Amino acid sequence: EIIKEKIKDLDPKFIPIETNDFESLIAYIEDYIQASNTTNNESLNDEPTAEEMLVGIGWITKDQLDECLLESDEKKIPLDAVFYSKEYLSYERIVSYLKNTLVRLFQKLILL
Repeated sequence: EIIKEKIKDLDPKFIPIETNDFESLIAYIEDYIQASNTTNNESLNDEPTAEEMLVGIGWITKDQLDECLLESDEKKIPLDAVFYSKEYLSYERIVSYLKNTLVRLFQKLILL
């Protein structure tokens, strides 16, 4: 809400990320968590990923997820950008997905 208020006159629909900073941050955190290999972390690994949750709640199908993961990997672009370009997820749902991804990563960090 605070961000919406500050940028209300801009009316953004999608703000692309030009660099891989976000992807790099997530990869660094995931590597750090994996290297820590604690008991708490192992129990969290049994939980579904943010991507699996998108399928579980019905926002996308498993086939759509697999297609997007493949394209993201092949083109070296963020997964959220693929979701948006294919119009599989709205801007609001992409924001929710990214928030969920970060929250889950930070929860794992806190438990280390």
